[in-house]
Amino acid sequence: MSSYMSTVTRAGVELEPVSRDGSPEVSRFEYNQDVTATSMAVVAAVSAATGVDPIELEPLGSAVDADALNALGRGQDTTTDGGVRVTLSVARRTVTVDSRGEVTVRPGHEQPDSPGNRSGPE
Repeated sequence: MSSYMSTVTRAGVELEPVSRDGSPEVSRFEYNQDVTATSMAVVAAVSAATGVDPIELEPLGSAVDADALNALGRGQDTTTDGGVRVTLSVARRTVTVDSRGEVTVRPGHEQPDSPGNRSGPE
């Protein structure tokens, strides 16, 4: 995790803002996987990126199996290039979360089978 100051979101989750990808519409966050479930980090990141209260967001379970998402960071060796990345659509945003504890929120939907948007090993 980087040395940035963490922010507690409306979802009660600590996220660390990470530099943007050259677009003011792209938001990147890091979270502590030892403290925060991946599903909660996704909800908190989408809420922070959109300004929408987490209670008002569509249930995450309508986009992904939350238990499977939570398993993403558990037991992974994050010191190698063998990380896992998952991309899903939440609240009309494309959300990418990886096994190293980073969540990226972009506007719009991407098709799951589009080039450059595949789930699995990086």
